[in-house]
Amino acid sequence: LKAYQKILAKRIDIIKQRKGKPEKGQDILLSVITDGRHAAIDLRFVLPECGNEEGNKLNNLVSNVHRVWLETRDRTYRNPLTGEAYSIPGAAQMVFSDLGTENAATTRGFSAYEWIRSELIRLGVPASEIAFMQHYKKSAAKQGLFNDVNNGRVRILLGSTQTMGTGVNAQQRLAALHHLDVPWLPSDIEQREGRIERQGNQNEEIHIYAYATLGSMDATNWQLLERKARFIEAALGGDRSIRRLEDVADTASQFATAEALASGDQRLMQKAGLEAELTRMERLRAAHFDDQHAIRRRITTARGIITRATTRIGQIEQDIAARVSTRGEAFRLTAGERVPEDRKTAGGPLLSRIRLTERAQQVGQWTL
Repeated sequence: LKAYQKILAKRIDIIKQRKGKPEKGQDILLSVITDGRHAAIDLRFVLPECGNEEGNKLNNLVSNVHRVWLETRDRTYRNPLTGEAYSIPGAAQMVFSDLGTENAATTRGFSAYEWIRSELIRLGVPASEIAFMQHYKKSAAKQGLFNDVNNGRVRILLGSTQTMGTGVNAQQRLAALHHLDVPWLPSDIEQREGRIERQGNQNEEIHIYAYATLGSMDATNWQLLERKARFIEAALGGDRSIRRLEDVADTASQFATAEALASGDQRLMQKAGLEAELTRMERLRAAHFDDQHAIRRRITTARGIITRATTRIGQIEQDIAARVSTRGEAFRLTAGERVPEDRKTAGGPLLSRIRLTERAQQVGQWTL
C-alpha cells in the first residue's frame, strides 16, 4: 500500500506541473483520489496482479459480518402486526459501500460485493441469506426484499448510499451496520445509519462498525468528513463566527487535500484542521469586536434615553406642582379665550384645543 501511495503522489506532482485544463484522457485529481479510496479497501482494485491480503479491510469486514451472523443466529423476533414470533430466527445486518459494486468487476477487474458474498458462503452462510440492493429496481421487488429481511429470510443486505440510504424499512432485525468505505458527505452517514437507528428495531442493542486501513486515505477521509460535519453543525446552529464559506474550487486547497489524502499522513490533515481552527478563531475575534462596537453603540443610545427621560420627569414634576384642583365646585377651565362655566360645556372647547395642538406638532405624513 505504501508503494502504491508513492505512485499516487507522483501522479499528483505531474498534475500540478501541467498547465491549462486537462485534455481528454489525461489524469485528474479526482481519479487519483478515487484510486486511493479503492486501494484502501483492497489493492486488487488498482493492481489486479495483487493477490488476496489476509487481514486487510475487506477481509476484516467479512470476518466481522460472519461473527455477528453466528452470534445472532438464535435471536427471535415478532411480527409487529400480529405479535406472534417469526418462524425464522436470526438478526440481520447491512453493509454499505459506494465502491466495489458488481460493476467494478468490469471496470476494475474486482468487486468487493462479489468477494464478500463468496467468502461468506465459503464460511457457511447460505447464499439465499445474502442480497444486493442493486438487484431490486422496482418498488414491488424492493418491498418484497424488505419483507424478507424483516421475516429473517435475508440476513445480510449489501448496498450503496444511493440505493439503500433512504426509503428502506427493513429495520426490525437489524443488529449491525457496516461502513466499508468513507462517503463524501456527513449526510450520507446520517442516511446510512438512519436505516438501523430507527423506530421499530426490535434489538435492545445495535452495533455500527466503520472500517479503516492504517496509513491509507481512510483516516484522512474520516477527518475531512468530521470537519465538514462540524462546519455544517456550526452554520445551521447559528454560530455568529461563520461569516465565510471556503471556496471548494480553490486550486491550492484541492491540491493540499489531495496530497493529504494520497499520502495517508494524518499530520497533513491535522495541519489543515489546525489552519481551519485558526481561521475560525480569527472569525470569532472579529465577531467579538463587532459585538463590542454594537454594545458601545447601545450604551450611547441608552444614555441619551436616560437624559431625555430625566428631563421629562422634571417637567412632569413641575406640571404636577403647578396643577390646580378642579374637583367638585372648584371646577374651572380656560380654553383659549373661552371660559366654560361647567363640565358639560367644557368638552367642545377642550377637544378643539387638543386637535389644534396635535396639528401644531405634526411634522409630516406618510401614506402606505
